[in-house]
Amino acid sequence: MFMEPPESESVVLLFDDDLAGLLRRSPGRSTVRYRPREGQSIKDMVESLGIPHTEVGRITANGRDAGFSLQPAPGRQVRVLGHDLPLDVTRSDGFREAYPRLRFLVDDNAAGVVMLLRALGIDTRWDRGTDDAELAAISSDEQRVLLTRDRGLLMRSKVQHGRLLRSQRPDGQLAEVVRAYGLQQTNGIMGRCLRCNVMTHYVEKSDVLHLLEPKTKKYYNEFRHCPQCGGLFWKGTHYMHLINRLKNAGVEIAAGSL
Repeated sequence: MFMEPPESESVVLLFDDDLAGLLRRSPGRSTVRYRPREGQSIKDMVESLGIPHTEVGRITANGRDAGFSLQPAPGRQVRVLGHDLPLDVTRSDGFREAYPRLRFLVDDNAAGVVMLLRALGIDTRWDRGTDDAELAAISSDEQRVLLTRDRGLLMRSKVQHGRLLRSQRPDGQLAEVVRAYGLQQTNGIMGRCLRCNVMTHYVEKSDVLHLLEPKTKKYYNEFRHCPQCGGLFWKGTHYMHLINRLKNAGVEIAAGSL
């Protein structure tokens, strides 16, 4: 059984509800007494308890804002808070540099959400089988928000912006990302190729007629084309299924958009 250190030897860490739920030790408990090592930073303390630094939005010590490098001594009280939502990665929050725009990088363990994010028109990279070191490097070099269920990956120092996905299901993960990054509206869901991640463009039906099945020729007139893989997109049953999944995640879609 785990025994907390004496109060005189410990830093008191206070977590909000969201972060408390991520604690490996006594999840859901908002107050933890922690015996620090000499020179140990608050970032290391929080991550040793199972919370990646990407999930932290604010730290205060004795009522004053503090950074990850804070080295609290025994007897001090530190409050660790999650993010205020929605997140805006184009603005620095004091912990992380600003990114020029919102783009995602997705780990294999969250690959099911890739197509859904691309349907929202968001640049979402996924390279099957990429190891953690390479994912961290890509996230840093390309300034992409890293989405994963792997806590250890998000604890890598190269990762600045990231999100630990709580849900195991793609649709639940999408709802998390929509809420976290304010993605509740979109003008069209076929503007980016669901397979290749490149932008699609409208194409005349006459130019792709030879590629269409008889029923598709008969009932559909609007098409988008991927210049990389040659894929075609139209408002078929797959489109309506995708619309329903996005709406269930809280996304409002402009009427008639393709």
